[in-house]
Amino acid sequence: MGRNAEGRDAQDRETPGRDAQGRDLVYQNLYMPRGTSRRLAQTMLTMHAEYGGWELDRLRLYPDGSRRVVLRRPNRPGLPPYLPI
Repeated sequence: MGRNAEGRDAQDRETPGRDAQGRDLVYQNLYMPRGTSRRLAQTMLTMHAEYGGWELDRLRLYPDGSRRVVLRRPNRPGLPPYLPI
Protein backbone atom coordinates (compact mmCIF):
# COMPACT_ATOMS: atom_id res chain seq x y z
CA MET A 1 0.00 0.00 0.00
CA GLY A 2 1.79 3.13 -1.23
CA ARG A 3 1.52 6.64 0.13
CA ASN A 4 1.42 9.81 -1.92
CA ALA A 5 3.36 13.00 -1.21
CA GLU A 6 0.81 14.19 1.38
CA GLY A 7 1.30 11.07 3.50
CA ARG A 8 -2.10 9.68 2.55
CA ASP A 9 -2.57 6.06 1.59
CA ALA A 10 -3.25 5.43 -2.08
CA GLN A 11 -6.62 3.96 -1.03
CA ASP A 12 -7.73 7.04 0.97
CA ARG A 13 -11.02 8.15 -0.54
CA GLU A 14 -14.58 8.79 0.46
CA THR A 15 -16.77 5.73 0.81
CA PRO A 16 -20.55 5.88 1.16
CA GLY A 17 -22.50 4.30 4.01
CA ARG A 18 -25.46 4.68 6.35
CA ASP A 19 -25.65 5.14 10.09
CA ALA A 20 -28.19 3.65 12.52
CA GLN A 21 -30.67 6.46 11.79
CA GLY A 22 -30.52 5.76 8.05
CA ARG A 23 -28.63 8.96 7.14
CA ASP A 24 -26.37 8.84 4.10
CA LEU A 25 -22.79 9.25 5.30
CA VAL A 26 -19.42 9.39 3.62
CA TYR A 27 -16.27 8.13 5.30
CA GLN A 28 -12.71 9.37 4.87
CA ASN A 29 -9.64 7.39 5.93
CA LEU A 30 -6.58 9.29 7.09
CA TYR A 31 -3.14 7.99 7.93
CA MET A 32 -0.77 9.83 10.24
CA PRO A 33 2.77 8.47 10.21
CA ARG A 34 4.72 7.74 13.35
CA GLY A 35 6.35 10.81 14.73
CA THR A 36 3.18 12.88 14.29
CA SER A 37 2.78 14.68 17.59
CA ARG A 38 -0.48 14.54 19.52
CA ARG A 39 -0.76 18.30 19.12
CA LEU A 40 -0.41 18.13 15.32
CA ALA A 41 -2.90 15.23 15.11
CA GLN A 42 -5.36 17.25 17.22
CA THR A 43 -4.90 20.31 15.01
CA MET A 44 -5.42 18.31 11.80
CA LEU A 45 -8.59 16.68 13.10
CA THR A 46 -9.90 20.01 14.41
CA MET A 47 -9.40 21.61 10.98
CA HIS A 48 -11.24 18.76 9.27
CA ALA A 49 -14.10 19.13 11.77
CA GLU A 50 -14.33 22.92 11.65
CA TYR A 51 -13.92 23.52 7.93
CA GLY A 52 -14.91 20.24 6.31
CA GLY A 53 -17.81 19.17 8.51
CA TRP A 54 -16.14 15.86 9.45
CA GLU A 55 -16.56 14.08 12.79
CA LEU A 56 -14.39 11.38 14.29
CA ASP A 57 -15.73 7.88 13.72
CA ARG A 58 -12.71 5.82 14.73
CA LEU A 59 -9.07 6.33 15.67
CA ARG A 60 -6.50 3.60 16.04
CA LEU A 61 -3.03 4.18 17.47
CA TYR A 62 -0.58 1.48 16.41
CA PRO A 63 2.39 0.29 18.51
CA ASP A 64 4.85 2.01 16.14
CA GLY A 65 3.16 5.38 16.84
CA SER A 66 1.28 5.73 13.56
CA ARG A 67 -2.44 6.50 13.56
CA ARG A 68 -5.29 5.40 11.31
CA VAL A 69 -8.28 7.73 11.53
CA VAL A 70 -11.76 7.29 10.07
CA LEU A 71 -13.83 10.45 9.71
CA ARG A 72 -17.48 10.67 8.70
CA ARG A 73 -19.97 13.33 7.66
CA PRO A 74 -23.41 13.50 6.08
CA ASN A 75 -23.33 13.16 2.31
CA ARG A 76 -23.56 16.73 1.03
CA PRO A 77 -22.59 17.20 -2.62
CA GLY A 78 -20.35 20.17 -3.25
CA LEU A 79 -18.15 19.81 -0.18
CA PRO A 80 -14.47 19.05 -0.86
CA PRO A 81 -13.47 15.44 -0.12
CA TYR A 82 -10.70 16.49 2.25
CA LEU A 83 -8.75 19.53 3.33
CA PRO A 84 -5.35 20.02 1.72
CA ILE A 85 -3.03 20.28 4.70
